Amino acid sequence: MKLPKDRVIIASDVNERDGIGVEIYRDNKLVIEIFRDDTKRTRTVTHYQQDISLDLLEESIQTFKKEIPLGLYWLSQFQIIRLTLSIENLQTDIIKFIRHYNMRKVLIITLSLFVCKTYGQTFEELTSSAIKAGQENNYRQAIELYNKALKLDNGNYFIYNKLSYIYYCLDNLDSSIVYCNLALEKVPNDSTALYQRGHCYMDKRNFQKAIDDFTLSFEKTNKQNSDASFNIGKCYFGLGDIDNAIEFYMTTLTLEPNDKYSFYELGYCYASLSTPDKENALKYYSKAIDQDKNYYEAYFNRGLLYATQFKNLKKGHADLERSIEIRTKNKLSYLYNGMLYRDEAEEGSEEKLLKARDMFDKVIELYPNYADAYFERAVTWYKIGILNMVCKDLDKAESLGYAKAKETKKQLCK
Repeated sequence: MKLPKDRVIIASDVNERDGIGVEIYRDNKLVIEIFRDDTKRTRTVTHYQQDISLDLLEESIQTFKKEIPLGLYWLSQFQIIRLTLSIENLQTDIIKFIRHYNMRKVLIITLSLFVCKTYGQTFEELTSSAIKAGQENNYRQAIELYNKALKLDNGNYFIYNKLSYIYYCLDNLDSSIVYCNLALEKVPNDSTALYQRGHCYMDKRNFQKAIDDFTLSFEKTNKQNSDASFNIGKCYFGLGDIDNAIEFYMTTLTLEPNDKYSFYELGYCYASLSTPDKENALKYYSKAIDQDKNYYEAYFNRGLLYATQFKNLKKGHADLERSIEIRTKNKLSYLYNGMLYRDEAEEGSEEKLLKARDMFDKVIELYPNYADAYFERAVTWYKIGILNMVCKDLDKAESLGYAKAKETKKQLCK
């Protein structure tokens, strides 16, 4: 929705001030604010341009009186106003203002130099402070500072992009999209806003809208934005279109030849085909690991690939155990490694079964409410032959909501 250039906005504030007021805009620029502070019991007028006509000032005061009702505590004989005046016209402005009101009300005036400032800071100072606050993860402070900067230049799409990113960091995707839209109203082809909005849609799992925005961003950068290309691939995978996902991950590698994330996602794509392409999956998982020897996801998925597709349990265990070294607190590496040890145990051999039990013991120690681990350990106890522990673990798995545990109890705990 496009706002009229000349408008009145009713705005409240509960941070530095506590109250409500009106903001008067002319030609899309904030020119006057009149604010009622309910804590200090004051009304203040601030103008943001050097030359403000008394007609506009009087009109604004009448608008304020119409739109903002007075509390019972207000004393009608006082008019408390703060003006920002230019030093050059200081004496003239005071005389004009006093004559305009004919001294009918007691007038308190606070004077300050006009240098395009609000709350004592210039636009550049406010944006610099906001950027610093964002870098230090003080997101709420950054938002407050950017909003103050917008009072000086409410059409600055740079600020809209920054606010969009800050709200994204706060996981407020809807607000982030709003500010992307405001930026794109000002600059329809802004690749940054398109990319950021695409990220929001991707996180909301609206993959088609995300693809549309990422594609526009990619094209507006002459197809040089590798991040946009990569995320197009992720979105296509989210839609189940693995062929297009592979195409865009390959495109990303033409821009970033050693990108470990593209290597990993390609491996995952090839492993996820209806008929897994195990050779290409192994190739790209290994390329990802070559780029980063501490890449948890690559080791974990290559370990499963070795075990399930190549039937190479030794290499499967090695990769899963390496993934545990990298990330000592994780559910899946312990769980699947335990399941592999259990399923490869030969009849009458307890060595692998005990290794499996140890894996399940460890994951339960780390995650006491992990229902899958209790169920898999129960199956392991059954193979070991300790039936009382089978039923105990199945009871626990059932209490944690593991549906299969109930039926398994009927079979094993008679």
